Amino acid sequence: MKTMIYGVTGYTGRLALRTALAAGERPVVAGRNAASVGRIATEHGLEARAFALEDRRSAVESLRDVDAVFSAAGPYSATAEPMVAACLEAGTHYVDVTAENAVFERLQSMDAAARAANVMLLPGLGAGGAPTDCLAAHLKLRMPDASELEFYGGSLEVVSRGTAKSAMEAVHLPTQVRRDGRLVPLAAPIRVSTTIDGEPLDCVTVPLCDVLVAGWSSGIPNITTWVEETGAVKQMSSVPDWLKRVLATRLGQKLVKWQLDRGVEGPTDAERAAGSYRNFAIARNAAGDAVASVARGPEGYTLTALSAFDATRRAARGEGKAGYQTASSAFGSAFFTSLEGCRIEDIDVPEVRPQKDG
Repeated sequence: MKTMIYGVTGYTGRLALRTALAAGERPVVAGRNAASVGRIATEHGLEARAFALEDRRSAVESLRDVDAVFSAAGPYSATAEPMVAACLEAGTHYVDVTAENAVFERLQSMDAAARAANVMLLPGLGAGGAPTDCLAAHLKLRMPDASELEFYGGSLEVVSRGTAKSAMEAVHLPTQVRRDGRLVPLAAPIRVSTTIDGEPLDCVTVPLCDVLVAGWSSGIPNITTWVEETGAVKQMSSVPDWLKRVLATRLGQKLVKWQLDRGVEGPTDAERAAGSYRNFAIARNAAGDAVASVARGPEGYTLTALSAFDATRRAARGEGKAGYQTASSAFGSAFFTSLEGCRIEDIDVPEVRPQKDG
């Protein structure tokens, strides 16, 4: 069994490597920059490989003896398709942590090609996709006739550069919800208030990937995602429409990404240790019945590293399925709860109230 972490020099790649080494695994470390990758490999006594995704021949040859690769190199709008193309030719299973809806749609369209190549395409194995997908699968088991699903998540106080750059690429796009099995853009954000663990939350609809990921795996036709309107989410939701249009331009993207590169790379070890993940969901059926469950785990970037590398290791062992998959469709609804410090609890259905200005 051979695994690879591509993009190992970045924030998420380094966290995934630490997770792998702690589990006794010895992945191949890879990336574009031979010197940077080589330093990490030398430090840990690992094999290093350097290749650019634009160099198709080099990418395929570097992947040919690898059973599964975790691509930590974003933004995935630029890297996912060339890496997947190389994986299909090399026969290597693919894992990433994208939260970009356009990337999910593109990889879903490659399902038949992946099945023909006996390769698994498993995007979204970060905190932004895997936990909610498994939460949806859990609720689907509790309520097989569910027709509506609502997610309510927490906001990250500190985000990595990669997360911020991906978010800024989509800052001008409307939030999408799933209605009758189709993605529908909202004309304006919807704000609601609810309570979890005795804590009042003011939440706003956000363009997260749950509508695509959980929609594909669960088949539930109506899905809406809300996130607590604090931290990074509050900053994003407060950006005026005119500025979003400016930021969407080529010059706007260049400037904002230059500014992000000057900021913090991501949460510190202390910040991650102090944080936690919590997301609850409500499933409803046509009769008006409802059930609710909450997923809990370590801080989001810690959870991302755990989830991504565990999925890569499982894929390398042949535990997944060929074609486009999600965490729950590949490994079952218990994938999330199998990760260290992660659990799903059934709870009473919280009241959800529209905000007066929402």
